[in-house]
Amino acid sequence: MAPTLNNPAARLFALINSISQLKQGMNLMTAWGIVLNVSRPGPDNSFVFLRRYGKVLALPKRAREALLNVRPELSRDLYFRWIPKLEAALLGPGLTADVSGFNSTFDKSALDNLEFCADLLSRQCPEKTIENQALAKIVKEAQQLRQDTVGAEIDEGLRSYILDGLDDITSAIEDYDLEGIASVERGVERAFGRILVKNDQAARLRGQSVWKRFGGLLSTLALVVSAANGAVQLPHNVHEFLIEHDAVERPQLTFQGQGPALIEIQVEPGETTPTSPARNGDGTDPSSAPKSV
Repeated sequence: MAPTLNNPAARLFALINSISQLKQGMNLMTAWGIVLNVSRPGPDNSFVFLRRYGKVLALPKRAREALLNVRPELSRDLYFRWIPKLEAALLGPGLTADVSGFNSTFDKSALDNLEFCADLLSRQCPEKTIENQALAKIVKEAQQLRQDTVGAEIDEGLRSYILDGLDDITSAIEDYDLEGIASVERGVERAFGRILVKNDQAARLRGQSVWKRFGGLLSTLALVVSAANGAVQLPHNVHEFLIEHDAVERPQLTFQGQGPALIEIQVEPGETTPTSPARNGDGTDPSSAPKSV
C-alpha cells in the first residue's frame, strides 16, 4: 500500500513511483510533465514545468532533514541508500534521456528504501493534510471567477489585482502534491498580504461582485487550512479583517462535516471573539446532562 502523502519522502515516492510506471521510450521531460500535470502544450507551460520540477529537486533534501529531525541517530547507510541513486538519476542523463535510464539508475531497491523512509515519517512525524476534494472545488471556483473577472467592467489595474490574487491561490493548491499543507498556507498568507499591502486597491473594489467572490474564496481556503490544523472556524481577527475590507459578509464560515458552511456567529456585547456552545468530549450539550443531587 502506498504511503500517505503527509511528508516529503512520501510525496517524492509517489512522484518517482509514477515515473517508474510510464512506458519505455518516453523522454524524461515528457514523463515529468505528465506526472506534474503540465503535459499540455502552451506558451507558458515550459515555465510552469520548470517551477514545479524545481520543487521536485527540493524534495530529497527536505525528506532527509525531516528524517534526521525525527531520528537523529538514524544510520545513513541503512536509511539513505536512495539518495546517491536519486542524485545520479536526476543529474546524470538529463531531461532528454529515455525514462528507462532513470528507472534503471533509481531502481526498485532504491524505491523500496525511499518508501521505508516515507512510512517512518508518516508514523512518527505526519504533516497535517487537506482533503483533495475540498481543494479541487476551490480550484474550480477560482477558474470560474478568473473568467468572470476577465469579463468584468472594472479598471484594468483592479482586474490585475484580483487575477494576481487568484494566481496565488491556484498555484498554492497546485503545489500541494509537492509541498503539502505548507504550500497552501503560504498561498493564503500571500493573498492576505496583497490585500494589506495594496489596501487602496481593495478599497476601490468595494461593492464589486467579483471582489466579494474573491473574498469568499479566500476565506474558504483559509478555513480549510484552519480545519486541517484542528479549528472549525476562522480566527476572529481574520474574519474581521475580511469584513473590514468588504471582502465577506458578516455570517462566519464554519467547518461542518465534510466542508465549509455559512453560519451566523453571535457575539455578545463586550466580547471580542465569537463563542460556541460548550460541549462535552462526546459532543453532547452539558446542559442536557442529568443534574446530580
